[in-house]
Amino acid sequence: MNGRKLFSLLKPIIKTLSLLLSFMPLVIRKFLYECTVFIPTKVGVFLRYCVVSSITKDIGDNVYIGRYVVLKNIENLSIGNNVSIHEFCYIDAIGHIKIGSDVSIAHRSSLVSFEHGYSDCSKPIKYNEIIKKEIIVDDDVWLGAGCIVLGGAVVSERVVLAAGTVYKLQGESNNIYGGVPAKIIKGNI
Repeated sequence: MNGRKLFSLLKPIIKTLSLLLSFMPLVIRKFLYECTVFIPTKVGVFLRYCVVSSITKDIGDNVYIGRYVVLKNIENLSIGNNVSIHEFCYIDAIGHIKIGSDVSIAHRSSLVSFEHGYSDCSKPIKYNEIIKKEIIVDDDVWLGAGCIVLGGAVVSERVVLAAGTVYKLQGESNNIYGGVPAKIIKGNI
C-alpha cells in the first residue's frame, strides 16, 4: 500500500493523536520528536508526523520525515501536502520556513533561515546578533542530495537544485540550478 493511501486510511487517528499531543508542553513534544528520529519503518514515519503536526504552524497530508532529520524551531515551519524530507536533513526555521506541496528534499540537505551578523567587532562573530531570514520553497521543487538553502532564499515553482548546490537566490521558475554559488545550469524544464 502506498503512502498516500495509507495516510488517507489513518488520517482520523493521526489527527486525533496530534490534537492530544498539542496539549502537552512544547518542550515535551520536542523531546518526543527527538526520541522518534531513531525509529525505522512506517511506525517511525507515523510517530514523527504526529509529533511534528502538533508543533508546526501548518502541515499538509502525506508528509514523510525520514530518520535522523534535525528540525529546530519547528513552530516556525509550514509544510504543504505530499512532501518528503529524507534522512539526515537539517532544517532550522528560526527565521520561518515555508515549504510548499509536492516537494522532495533529498538526504543530507540543509535549510538554514538565519545568519550570524558580524558588525560588532568587540565580540566574536558567533556572539554577534543572529539575523533571521525567511526561506520559501514553492510547490513542485526537488532539492538534490546535500543542497544548502540559506536564509532569504526563494526556491520558485518547478525548480530543481542539483546535488551539492548552495542556494541563496530568489530565482525563476522552471529551471535547474547548480553550483556554489547557485546559477542556472538548464532553463525551461
